[in-house]
Amino acid sequence: PPIQPDKSTTENNTERPISRENKRIHSEMINASTSEKFWYKPKMSRDRAIQLLKNATPGDFIVRDSKSYQGSYGLCVRVEKHQVPRSVLDSLPPNSDESCQLVRHFLIEGSQKGVKVAGSDREPNFASLAALIHQHCHTPLSLPIKLNIPQYDITTTDPKSTNKQNNHNNIDQISTTLYYLHETG
Repeated sequence: PPIQPDKSTTENNTERPISRENKRIHSEMINASTSEKFWYKPKMSRDRAIQLLKNATPGDFIVRDSKSYQGSYGLCVRVEKHQVPRSVLDSLPPNSDESCQLVRHFLIEGSQKGVKVAGSDREPNFASLAALIHQHCHTPLSLPIKLNIPQYDITTTDPKSTNKQNNHNNIDQISTTLYYLHETG
């Protein structure tokens, strides 16, 4: 038999089908929110973020509180070598660690309108950091690369121990996220 789409109740109690695409987006939005503990490191220094990301997979990232711009965030992203401006690589002193330049930094501005990556007209405002991260996992917009949603905490040495600890909290976090998405959707 053909697969029937799931149904959902709207505000006026009429049923409407939920497309697979909407279910996928909803699921990814939950992943961006529930993985926030892995990618949001408010107190992390810029240097520590570079050390953690310089040998990571391109697209891996950390968001931290900006030390220079109050109410804003720093987005540290591991990119591929060809995405680093040639002038940056050419100006490195001899014997310096080129891999540190593979971590690029972007300012996320916070305002009453929400949050957005600064410096580009192609960047819309997002209601939350999780929404901004979710969108940039699908399309880079003004970033040089799409972001990867982390599956573990990059600051730990053993990703398996982090996953065991987080399994206990997942149901509560998903419930909270679903409630939030329902209320704002």
